[in-house]
Amino acid sequence: MTVLALTGCHRSGTSALARLLKSSSLDIGDHLIGSGIGNTDGHYEDLEIVSIHNTILNDNGRSWQVEREFVPYVASDIWQEMKSLVSRRSRSKPIWGFKDPRTCLFLGLWQHLIPDLKTVGIFRPAADVIWSMERRSYLDLQAERRVDDLESSNFWTKPDLGARVWTTHNKALLRWQSSHREQSVLLAFEDLANGPTVPAELTRRWGIELDTEATADIWDSTATSLASEPVVVHDDQLRVEIEGVSRALEELRAELRAHTSPTKASVGVRQ
Repeated sequence: MTVLALTGCHRSGTSALARLLKSSSLDIGDHLIGSGIGNTDGHYEDLEIVSIHNTILNDNGRSWQVEREFVPYVASDIWQEMKSLVSRRSRSKPIWGFKDPRTCLFLGLWQHLIPDLKTVGIFRPAADVIWSMERRSYLDLQAERRVDDLESSNFWTKPDLGARVWTTHNKALLRWQSSHREQSVLLAFEDLANGPTVPAELTRRWGIELDTEATADIWDSTATSLASEPVVVHDDQLRVEIEGVSRALEELRAELRAHTSPTKASVGVRQ
């Protein structure tokens, strides 16, 4: 059994990554979240896994806007649901994956059920992520024609919310991948522009044969945008922390890319 978790902070390119790997024949689920205001090409998130993650967040008094790291409480029925999901999919699929930004926060939980869990993480500059989160929340509020949507309005009532969300998710991703280097690939957002190199990297790292030809034209540069103006982080300590995490992500990406440990046998996705 080979399982790949595709993850990174919200608005960091996880949907584009999942779309690319799905096009290269990686099975990422049969029931995926479709398009929306923030992702016109689709979210590519597994409905069952997102439901599990959201339940854990709700049980811990949190939403997707996680601002600080925490040790999650997991109810016994949710734990059984996770075990059942892994068992069901692994019986019928020798190799499969799933995508959800929230997975950053729960990698340790999934590893208990999948000891050899492999992660494909992706990161994007904090300024672009913060701007993108704020822009999507503005569009959500505009579409709903109301100003009392608590989650969306949080970005205007909680200073540095986007910066804290970025820091929390990327620190969690860094910690897990730094401790599980043999099971990790880390990408920068710009790596997606050259699509075929991504499945090729997974083949090199883990011997997973994916279809690189199908990914050649999957990247759409017009579907993404950079911060249109400087993003201000008011908390000086948080700004320093963002700079440190950004450096650590780049360093780990370079280290993992330089590391070569191709497997002797390949696991084929396509017949």
